[in-house]
Amino acid sequence: ATNTGFSIYSSKPFKKTISRDFSGGIKIVEMLFRCNMIGLVGTGVNPKHPTNKLLIWDDRQRRFIGEIEAKNEIRAVKLSYEKVFVVVDRKIYIYSFDDFALLEVFDTYQNPNGLCAINNLRKKVVVAFPERRAGTVRVVHFESTNRLVEVRAHESAVNCLTLNSDGNYLATASERGTLIRIWNAGSGALVQEVRRGIDKAFIHSLSFDLKSEWIVCGSDRGTIHIFKVCESEGEIKETSSALSPSTSSSSLIKNKRSKLGFMQRLLPKYFRSEWSYARFRVHENDAIGAFTAAPNKLAVVTKNSNYYLVSFDLLKGGDCIIEDDRNVLEADEASSNAS
Repeated sequence: ATNTGFSIYSSKPFKKTISRDFSGGIKIVEMLFRCNMIGLVGTGVNPKHPTNKLLIWDDRQRRFIGEIEAKNEIRAVKLSYEKVFVVVDRKIYIYSFDDFALLEVFDTYQNPNGLCAINNLRKKVVVAFPERRAGTVRVVHFESTNRLVEVRAHESAVNCLTLNSDGNYLATASERGTLIRIWNAGSGALVQEVRRGIDKAFIHSLSFDLKSEWIVCGSDRGTIHIFKVCESEGEIKETSSALSPSTSSSSLIKNKRSKLGFMQRLLPKYFRSEWSYARFRVHENDAIGAFTAAPNKLAVVTKNSNYYLVSFDLLKGGDCIIEDDRNVLEADEASSNAS
């Protein structure tokens, strides 16, 4: 999103794929997966569109094909092939993508960051969002006659959440940001708990890889953490086809643990924690990360528009290796000057 429109980039190879100028500021850009439908919400230095109106842009036709107006400022937008999810501070509105008719409304906890996650399967739509009680997440499985699952995720308010592609895993972090918990999204059972650190942090992003074997965490502490997702939970393996290890060595990969873990019954819970398997440190504090199609490669973007493509050793973990490093804005300026 920019002060005049929006741009979309591919991560590998890194290049700008779409750039549109509307002569007005945009604050939210949400693609319908990788297709031509894009949701836009205006704001910025030169706001052309109000912050409470969602515009659906068809980039193939190069025109707006619909709009949804909310009563309050829109905090986030999520798109599936059949539904549009509009997040405001204490509610989530669900509309039909066909005619933008309102289908349902859910009350949420105070949600200034627009927390809402959907999976990316066309025939199995799952959405997760903060419940009205602090620390609780509601998961809605639309293919099961709106089957609702309530997850008591944390004692304090949830600060970040995500679903895997199948919609079988839910990952959450609280406003303290020290622990990340992975849940069975169908039953609400806890599958795994991993530790980002001991100091408080603002978690900006959580993201699973395509096979749900790894999860990456980005925060304001300057380190991207990569964790191995547990594969020993029979309950999950029965409900997800995406979790079978690709190699025999996959099940042997474990997150780091304290050397005093053998005394776990005598020591505090901290010493039983699972720590990140791999990590990447950036020069700035604020960063987000997501996996590419390759299982050991990530795209990392910082607050100052720095982009990194990094990889980690699947068998050893440790520090990531930088494969590409550039500033998005500087690359755009250089490209403009060259043309």
